Amino acid sequence: MIKIRTSFITAVLIIFIALGSVSADESKRTLKEAFDDGAVSLSFRAKNAGNDLQIEVKKVFLPLVVLTVPEGTTTFDFGTDEFTIFTDKKLELDLSKNNEVSFIVQQRGKTKITSGAVTWTKLPKQK
Repeated sequence: MIKIRTSFITAVLIIFIALGSVSADESKRTLKEAFDDGAVSLSFRAKNAGNDLQIEVKKVFLPLVVLTVPEGTTTFDFGTDEFTIFTDKKLELDLSKNNEVSFIVQQRGKTKITSGAVTWTKLPKQK
């Protein structure tokens, strides 16, 4: 009985360590990279008559910890549409304790959401 229990605890610890271990590349990526890889879903809600967007980021799978939104413009490609956002400073989105986070940025580009909201999720890329 003790041997089985020890083996079970060892197996659980190995799984926990494997899921919890995050390389430097995986722990800090841009929001665009995480979206393109299918690691997060994005919800866009129009604010201020479409001049701004509230973006809600939800983790689809682990081990995301911190995502960055670089200063300047970022364009998300949704196949038929592209949405461009702008921020005047680099943003860091901490997903280490929460599965979702939201923030507001300016909306740029030809295609804009002027009212309501839309959510997109890409399938995770096979490695």
